[in-house]
Amino acid sequence: MDFGKLIFGLIILGFTVFANGQENSNNPIDIVLTKCLKTEKATMARAKCYSNASESWQEAVTKDYQKLLNLLSPEIQLILKDEQKAWEKYRIFNESFVMAKYGKRKGSGYISVRIIELMKPYRERALELESRFEDK
Repeated sequence: MDFGKLIFGLIILGFTVFANGQENSNNPIDIVLTKCLKTEKATMARAKCYSNASESWQEAVTKDYQKLLNLLSPEIQLILKDEQKAWEKYRIFNESFVMAKYGKRKGSGYISVRIIELMKPYRERALELESRFEDK
């Protein structure tokens, strides 16, 4: 059995599952990503779709974190700051893991894999911070 082809097939399946998960979201970033992926069929063009979404999620984390800090009491601000520091550590370890696992792999499909895996913590954190506004 050719494990390289099997792994590449699983990666493609992962893209499909990830993209389908975005279709069920009402978040504007996910909507733009889904539209981009439906339009673009080439590997590098799709990687650009993911890269743009990743940048948007990173901006959302920064913006929502700062906005939330301004809404909270000083006591809760301290907790949020500690939580953000812990998340930053997680994000850095995740980045190290992703780059160690996929950084030297050949093939343009792995570019999207790296971008998606690096984007996931930002997306999750942005959605988590966004949900905190609902609790406010």
